[in-house]
Amino acid sequence: MTAGRIVIITVAVVAALASLPVRSGSETPKQFDVCQVIASAAELNGQYLSIRGNFEKGIQYTDLSSPNCKKAIAIRPTDAASADPGFKAILAVYYCPPFQSKAKHISGDFVGRFEWKQGRIPEWLLHVDRVSNVRIEVESCGVP
Repeated sequence: MTAGRIVIITVAVVAALASLPVRSGSETPKQFDVCQVIASAAELNGQYLSIRGNFEKGIQYTDLSSPNCKKAIAIRPTDAASADPGFKAILAVYYCPPFQSKAKHISGDFVGRFEWKQGRIPEWLLHVDRVSNVRIEVESCGVP
């Protein structure tokens, strides 16, 4: 791969998802986008969801965003995420040499328990267990 060339990596996680234990109460989590979850935060608080969004990482934050929303949902990986092929692929690209590769776009369906903290500044948080339908478009990942 040469610098400046865009490579698209799609990670299929179907086999990994089939081997995961089913969460009580729901075999398949309901699918939402970031805007829907933020708009319905009170109703969805505590539920196990799948949220389609763009992975955004900065020095002090890791968020799910959407071009349609001004707000984002913070994500916190659970212990299960560290073994998930989709989440591992995202981190591998993000942390590949040189640090913070020039990723143009990282998106997927982030699955986990949603938490809403009401307050003067509301907080939206997804405790991520796994990521499916991962799509990574990266310009450079330090590979010669």
